[in-house]
Amino acid sequence: IDAPLSVTVVGAEEIKDRGAIRLSEVAVPNVSFLGGENNALPNFSVRGVQAQNRANVGFDSGIGVYVDGVFMGRTAAFNQETFDIERVKFLRGPQGTLFGKNSVAGAISMTTRDPAKRFTATGSIDIGSDSQRRLSAYLSSPLGSEAVRGSIAAYSGQRDGYVRNAATNTSGGNEDAQSVRAKVLLTPSKGLSVTLALDSLRDRSVAASPAIESGYGAINGGPYVSNSDLPTSAARNVSGAGMTVQYELGGELNLTSITSKRKLDTSRTSDTDVGPSNIVASSSTSRQDQWSQELRIATGRDKAVSYVAGLYRIVYLPLALLWLKRLDRLRVREFLGWGLGYLAACALIVWWHPYAFFRLLDGQAFVSGGGEEDTGASWAYYARLLFENHLGLVVALS
Repeated sequence: IDAPLSVTVVGAEEIKDRGAIRLSEVAVPNVSFLGGENNALPNFSVRGVQAQNRANVGFDSGIGVYVDGVFMGRTAAFNQETFDIERVKFLRGPQGTLFGKNSVAGAISMTTRDPAKRFTATGSIDIGSDSQRRLSAYLSSPLGSEAVRGSIAAYSGQRDGYVRNAATNTSGGNEDAQSVRAKVLLTPSKGLSVTLALDSLRDRSVAASPAIESGYGAINGGPYVSNSDLPTSAARNVSGAGMTVQYELGGELNLTSITSKRKLDTSRTSDTDVGPSNIVASSSTSRQDQWSQELRIATGRDKAVSYVAGLYRIVYLPLALLWLKRLDRLRVREFLGWGLGYLAACALIVWWHPYAFFRLLDGQAFVSGGGEEDTGASWAYYARLLFENHLGLVVALS
């Protein structure tokens, strides 16, 4: 029997009324954001279950965040801006059947606005204390005909820090983020739509250091004065490109393909002893390049029997590049000759991960910076069958 899901949907108007500029500010019951102002090291909690990879980048998150059906990967990419969001859906409890193993606590699904059929332009300016300046704009229009429509949305938020650091004479708790999203919607024929999307986020906000009330590092000045020799920096760059194809096969049967390539770079520093002396400090950099592909077929829910089934694959790019190093160890290039060996390497990489092929041609295959690089690959299949009789009884098989 299909038990009711615990789902909360927050629309664009409600997000605007709340003044929420990021996902962490769209508060709903039993979903909490525990990361303070450190967007490069956030922590979401659903029903008390937290995302464990905040402390270890090698762990998978137990909470999945999706934007237009695309998995955002690591938690540093979770706290997305909401300036062009149409709705946010919070699903509490395990969602493994349709959202995968990384959603044992729940899933958060964000849907951005599709390009409008008519010319649309909106914008907003928010000015507040501490020199707060938040600007957002949205522009959408047909591109020659209604069969081709485009949109672009941009956001910029800046605010001075409100916590003074006596040790460095600087301030923390500031805001410095810029983001842009662009979409092109193609409808070449009836029942077929293709959506191309690009997004980019640059965040250089600095989290506030805690104030010590007594003991080492304590200073008179109140709760908004810290005494840390190292500022708590949290920089992140999040970008991606995606293509969604939807095709109506007839008989209320729909085929959906979601292809995405995403990149995440983060760096952070933290004064662990939160005092004026350099005793204990930590810093880290993290990079993730991921490619994902989902193919899904589904029927409408208004039938007595409905189903959804699909295939999903995600690859973290550095793993694909390791195959080149393995080929070098096996001396494949020497054995086949440089030309044939190079073609063999390219063929293997194209089969394993198309994007890595272009990295190889660009001469970047063996270039990596210091810090942590997420590697891994996985695939999954899923299916769900629903039976509903005239009495409203629903039986689900997953």
